[in-house]
Amino acid sequence: MTGVAKGAHQNSWNSGVLTTPTAVLGDWLGTVRWDYFITLTFRDAVDDAKAERLRRRFLNALNGRLLGARWKGHPPHGVYWVCVTERQTRGAPHFHLLVNLDNARRALDCLVIARLTKVWQSHGGGFLKIERVRSPEAVSAYVAKDYGRGADITFSDNDIKVLLEH
Repeated sequence: MTGVAKGAHQNSWNSGVLTTPTAVLGDWLGTVRWDYFITLTFRDAVDDAKAERLRRRFLNALNGRLLGARWKGHPPHGVYWVCVTERQTRGAPHFHLLVNLDNARRALDCLVIARLTKVWQSHGGGFLKIERVRSPEAVSAYVAKDYGRGADITFSDNDIKVLLEH
């Protein structure tokens, strides 16, 4: 399911316990084994449409490197990811992605990272940081915190629900 959600600020009752959308999202994200936490920034000011195009280009390159050139034609149609869009103090967007590589055919090694960095920076991207997730709870809480502050959150196009079955 492809989806973009705006951060919500309403509380709700769940089994008699007051929950916030941030807590619910953090709990859900915490049930998935995320492999990498990726940060993408822009060196220059960009509008939201250009930022989205560049994020898509980066994710296409990531999928191509890890799943092969024909990744779109084979289920599950790419790696699983969740992306939150934050605003830098200068107003430019930047992205934080949680990525699961359960269906990758290749490791995210130094050569792949170097190629992804080149793709990102050659199309107007700035800083790119790819980190192995060491604390799933911490990165899940970080992404959920941004959502709770009104940031947009986007999910990969493939059926991300299958990750919950593992």
